[in-house]
Amino acid sequence: MSRSRAVLAVLAVLVLVSACGTQRSDGPGTPGTPTPSASEGLPASLDEARARWADAGIADYRLLVTPQCFCIPVTVDVEVVDGVAGEPLVSAAAPDIGEIPPGAADSVPLTVPALLDVVAGADGAAALEVTYDRRGVPLRIWIDRSEQMIDEEIGYAVVLVAPEGARPEPAGVWSVAPWPGGEAPQELPGPSAPARAAYADGRVHLAFWGSSSCPARPVTLDPVEAPTARAGQRTVLVAADETSPPDRACTADYGPTSYAAELAGGVDLVLVEMATGAGDAPGLTSYAVDVAA
Repeated sequence: MSRSRAVLAVLAVLVLVSACGTQRSDGPGTPGTPTPSASEGLPASLDEARARWADAGIADYRLLVTPQCFCIPVTVDVEVVDGVAGEPLVSAAAPDIGEIPPGAADSVPLTVPALLDVVAGADGAAALEVTYDRRGVPLRIWIDRSEQMIDEEIGYAVVLVAPEGARPEPAGVWSVAPWPGGEAPQELPGPSAPARAAYADGRVHLAFWGSSSCPARPVTLDPVEAPTARAGQRTVLVAADETSPPDRACTADYGPTSYAAELAGGVDLVLVEMATGAGDAPGLTSYAVDVAA
């Protein structure tokens, strides 16, 4: 079935999750938790995604899950401690939807294994499209169980916030550049959403929101295969850095900073791995951004 009826995915705020008792990075490119290299690509199957998640060893994390369906648009924010989900917070994922009724998010999966179980349960569906990150987290899920039915499609947009990440090594790929059409977008793509992406004239553009004096910045750009995603989906992986500079105070304003990088052939989805928090002990936020033409 067409996705036109589905509610557009909403990204979520970048959140720092603190960690303790684990070795930390003391410089760019050295993770506290092993990070798969870009050359490893994305998981090619559910089994590989489960193995990647197990290898990551992340027991404490935060998820923001936005269902995509013919339903009330909500985002579910949940803390997971030692693999167990806490009480979820449910908020509106779109303006002017009014009061959220009780039970609006009862069926939303609240852990990474639960999301992977959703993928497993869709075996035999008319369409199943999944985009994993490098740790096996399904950042995008789309399921159409029957071509003979309408409005039964279900999908999820997922943001992972983990306590340990890695500052990417400088790559010289990106530069501050005007947004296509001139000005950077002023309207956020969703409630407190961190990024927008566009493609024009052989360049991919990213805009991150935050302090104008200490903006988040993209660092690397790697085209990757997404074998379990929509056929023909062009995907790139971007490592980005929003760690706090130790040598200066950041202004408290909040707005977009836009960047561009050369990329032949176009792109449909940008996977962002954002290093957050303190530079010597970075956290990780992983999410996907749809690309506007």
